[in-house]
Amino acid sequence: MLPEARLKTLEHLHGPLADDGCLFLGADEKIDSKAFRQVAGRDGLFVKGSGRNQRAA
Repeated sequence: MLPEARLKTLEHLHGPLADDGCLFLGADEKIDSKAFRQVAGRDGLFVKGSGRNQRAA
């Protein structure tokens, strides 16, 4: 996937995801986005960047 398309996809995923929601990717996948940050020691697991205090159901 092209970098522009990848960033746009991440932006679309970020909006509807609860603030404490998680994004699971392949263990070798990395993302270059401030919308998500990788969980230390957990390959492929990313959490949504800071935002409102909405909790996942």
